[in-house]
Amino acid sequence: MPDVKSILRRQTQWQNERRELSWAAKIRQAEQVREGIQAIRNSRKQHG
Repeated sequence: MPDVKSILRRQTQWQNERRELSWAAKIRQAEQVREGIQAIRNSRKQHG
């Protein structure tokens, strides 16, 4: 099981990197996540 301190350190690093992104990059990232979620949902509907 991962060490809690390691997990928190990675989360902090991710948050700091995300804060430094431009709005355009943040929007692109959100769109990619949304597309991935939609693909997962569609996959579940086909199999379930």
